Amino acid sequence: MDDLREAGKNEIPGDEAFRLWDTYGFPIDLTRDVAGDRGFTVDEAGFGTALQEAKARSRETVQQHLAADVTIYAEVLEQLKADGKVDEAGVHHLIYENVAEVDAPVIALLVDGKPVEEAHIGTAVEVVLPETPFYVESGGQMSDIGEIFYFPDDMAVPVWSVAVTGMRRPVKGMIVHVGKVTSGTINVGDPAHAEIDTERRWHIMRNHTGTHVLHAVLRERLGNHVHQAGSLVAPERLRFDFTHTQPMTREEIHDIEQMANAIILANYPVNTRWTTYKRAVQEGAMALFGEKYGDEVRVVSFGEEEGVSMELCGGTHVESTAEIGSFRVLSEGSVAAGVRRIEIATGLYAEELIEGRLNTLEKTASLLRTKPDEVPTAVEQLQAQHRQLQQELAQLRQQLAQQDAESLLSNAISVDGFS
Repeated sequence: MDDLREAGKNEIPGDEAFRLWDTYGFPIDLTRDVAGDRGFTVDEAGFGTALQEAKARSRETVQQHLAADVTIYAEVLEQLKADGKVDEAGVHHLIYENVAEVDAPVIALLVDGKPVEEAHIGTAVEVVLPETPFYVESGGQMSDIGEIFYFPDDMAVPVWSVAVTGMRRPVKGMIVHVGKVTSGTINVGDPAHAEIDTERRWHIMRNHTGTHVLHAVLRERLGNHVHQAGSLVAPERLRFDFTHTQPMTREEIHDIEQMANAIILANYPVNTRWTTYKRAVQEGAMALFGEKYGDEVRVVSFGEEEGVSMELCGGTHVESTAEIGSFRVLSEGSVAAGVRRIEIATGLYAEELIEGRLNTLEKTASLLRTKPDEVPTAVEQLQAQHRQLQQELAQLRQQLAQQDAESLLSNAISVDGFS
């Protein structure tokens, strides 16, 4: 500011104010206050311009990085097509063919986003096969995990193995298995066996079909204003965001559980079919607001004449509602204005939840020295006893206070006629 004053100026340029914020974390408000104390103003319009220019540069950098990332995968895919290792459709996705494992050669490897010919133990790697049964995260459903390895019949241990921790689809037709080499050295051209974690996939399928069940019963119980606003389909739970303006009551949550479990017990077949988007909507299939669909869509439905649920969905599902097992609400709350979130456990996770609650009930009954079904009565009795003791304690305190006051008065000393 001394230099500015010597130059006969009393305004801090906007780019200088931005540099203070961008480089040193100096907030514009503080710059304004300090400048004001010294008789200066701040070119806030110039600050805003500098800020927008910086944001534009940042976006451009990110876009360039993403473009470079996409370009690399697109180039790898085109080379694989040229070499005849995949057809024009790219990597074959086998998620709808009831396949949990495949034998296929390693056709490409990438490390740090760059193609390589081999990857050693401990290396984070992306593996490309000509076909895969692994689900790629979309529509709220998490990606599959599993393992890829090369285990010749004459070997006691695999030559190499890769733990698959996730999946990516960087460009259309290109599916990569994201993981880490856990043993040996993997090479392009090696034979490979890829298998998903089937137990985890089963939990996910239960929860995905459970999501459709939940959507149906929420609309039936709360009203047709309920629409899906987001979801997560994980192995241990499902999370469902939906449009609704009020917290669900205890009675509504109970009804939701009962209605969902009734659908599960009905053992409705879960049907899937492909049709045109226009026809699916005409038939009453529900589509997610804001979701982009192609001309051909997959419809998942169940119920009497498909009357319980019919939705457009590309995820994996169980074959009948009975395979969901059971359905229990974990929590319900607000995530935004007019949007509620409910979390559900199904299958074994729901059973574990019930078992945990029963164990807690039995421990509580033991502490209260009563039977589990008599716990509410025992607690009510304890509450009544507590209230009674509180009242008696208050009376005792009042009596003690009165006795103390009387004792002080009786022991008062008189001085010159004053007590």
